[in-house]
Amino acid sequence: MQTGPRLLAQEPAHPPRCSHTDYLCLGTGGGHHPAEHPIVDAVVQRFLEDKTNESVLGDIEAKMRLESELQLFANLFFTLFRNPSTGMVKIRTIPPFAEIETVIANPEDAADPWYYLRSWTSTVINHQTGSPEARQQKAYYPDWRYSPPVGGAPCDNRWHIGS
Repeated sequence: MQTGPRLLAQEPAHPPRCSHTDYLCLGTGGGHHPAEHPIVDAVVQRFLEDKTNESVLGDIEAKMRLESELQLFANLFFTLFRNPSTGMVKIRTIPPFAEIETVIANPEDAADPWYYLRSWTSTVINHQTGSPEARQQKAYYPDWRYSPPVGGAPCDNRWHIGS
């Protein structure tokens, strides 16, 4: 088992009613309100100020892209990667129809997702030949709301299938 991301899925509460929601829904203002505990606030500030996270969530272009993707695909999948050495968290999106192969739900409630099976291809450099090689990968990502029973796997792990 490898420490990995949690998967957050967001579904629209209702269908879009106009084609200009990028400009109507993503207004400015509001700002960030500091957390009461200074350590918590420092962690949140580091996350928000990280330029790689800003490119996913923070700037207006990213927000417009996410809004468009939500309207087109009706789902947004965010995954959070935690660096165990530094504690830093990176947020990324996963293309829903290109990489999410199946949803494993509670056997007693199909509307309660537990895991998402992600299948993707990554390109790595073969150090012997110097050539790029495609590598097929699969992993189960737990839903951010799912808490396995005691003795189950920790919530921030993912399970890789195959090599």
